[in-house]
Amino acid sequence: MKNKKFRFSAVMSAVFGLTLLMAANFGGSAGCGSEAVRGATGGTGTGDLASVNVSETSSSGDFTPAASFFATDGGGIGFNVSGADINGDGTVGSPTVSNVSVEAGDTIALGLGTKRVSISDCESRDVGTGSSDDIFDIAVSLDTTASMGTAAGLLAGKIAEFASSLAASGINAQFAGITVGDAFATKLADGSSFTDAVSEGSLGEPPSWDSCERPDTGTALLSDTDMATFFTEVETAVGSGCSGNGGVENYLGPVELANDNLAWRDGATRIIIGIGDNCAYNPDTASEDSIVDPWTPPDPSAMETALSGVATFHWIGNPEEDTVDADGMTTTYGMGCADSGYYNMKDLSDATGGTFTEIGTCGGDAADCNVDLTALPILSTITSGTRSECNITAGSDLTFTICFDVAIEDADANYCAVLTVTVTD
Repeated sequence: MKNKKFRFSAVMSAVFGLTLLMAANFGGSAGCGSEAVRGATGGTGTGDLASVNVSETSSSGDFTPAASFFATDGGGIGFNVSGADINGDGTVGSPTVSNVSVEAGDTIALGLGTKRVSISDCESRDVGTGSSDDIFDIAVSLDTTASMGTAAGLLAGKIAEFASSLAASGINAQFAGITVGDAFATKLADGSSFTDAVSEGSLGEPPSWDSCERPDTGTALLSDTDMATFFTEVETAVGSGCSGNGGVENYLGPVELANDNLAWRDGATRIIIGIGDNCAYNPDTASEDSIVDPWTPPDPSAMETALSGVATFHWIGNPEEDTVDADGMTTTYGMGCADSGYYNMKDLSDATGGTFTEIGTCGGDAADCNVDLTALPILSTITSGTRSECNITAGSDLTFTICFDVAIEDADANYCAVLTVTVTD
C-alpha cells in the first residue's frame, strides 16, 4: 500500500450544525451508536489539541476495523488502523483509509463565538516498517492453571520470544505481562516462587480461593528484555500449570486491569493479547464461585465498550462450538460458553477488530498448541496498519464525530467515533 496524503477543508454551519468535509476528492459519512465514555490519550504538544477521549463508536460493513485515536505531538488529531485477518485464515491485509469526515457532536453550543474547529493537512502512512515512530504498547495475559497442562510453561517461553522478535524488527514496542486463574496479579510477600526483579503482585497476595501465585509486571511498561525475564520466570515456576477452580477462568479481569492502569504511551497502538483454554467469568458467575474484589471481573459488554476505539484485543483460545474439518472429523473442545452462562473471549476480539486463533488441546501434548506468536496473524495485524495525523484547531473543549472508510482486500467498512477533546489555552 502506498503512502497517501489527505487534504481537508473546513466549513462552519449554522447554530446547531457543523460539518467538516473532505476536499472535493473525498466524500464523507457519519452516524454512530451510543455507548459509555471510555479511554483517554493525549499530549500537550504545541498545537491546540491537548487530549482525546473516545465516547462512542460504531462500525458497519464487512468487518470491524481495529482503530484507536490520539493527540499528536503537534496538537493535532491522529488515528491508527491496524491490519486485519478478514477471512480468518491467518492472511492479514493492510488497510486503506479514505472518505474521512468530521462533524460536530450535539453537545457543542454553537453561535457563541467561542467554540469552533477546523481540520487540515491530514497525512497517512504505513506502519510496522521498522520506524521508531511506530509505537506499540502490548500487554499479554496468560492462563497458568492446571488445565493448560504443559502448555502453560511453553506459552510463557513463546511470549518471551514474541517480545524479542518485535524488538528485533526495529519498531518502538513496550510490554506488560500478567498471569491469571481465578485471581490474577498476586504474589506472596514471603517465600514467593518468583524471585526475578520484574514479577509483582499488584493486587496483593493470593486469596484463599486461588492460592497459586499469579504475578504481573505492575503498571510500568517493560522492555522486551524485561518481558522475556518475566515470562521465563513464569515458565520455570509454573511448569505444567497450577490448580484452578473448575474450568472457567477470570480472563476479563486482567484485561480491565491492564486497560485502566498501565502507563500506556500517548499515540501508541494499544494491543492486549489473551491466552487461555476456557470460558470467562462474568460478575454474576464469579460471585457464585466466591470471587470477590479486587478480582471481580467487569461486565463483558462494558469491557467491549471500554476497548472499542481505544485498544485491540486478540484471543488465543478455544472456539465457542465444536468444529468439523473438511474430512468430517469433529473437534470436541468447543466451549459452549454462552449456553453455560459464561463469556466467550472471542467476542471481545470480534468487538475490537482483533484476531482469534484456536489454542488446541493444551492439556495433552504441548505441541498441539498452535501458539507460536511470531507466526500467528497477531504479529501481522500489529505491523501492517496505517497511521493518520491531521492538523486541528479548536476554540475550546468540544465533542465531534470522525468517520472514515476502511478497505482491506475486497472487504469494506465504515467506522465512526465520537471524540471529546480538550484544547490548550
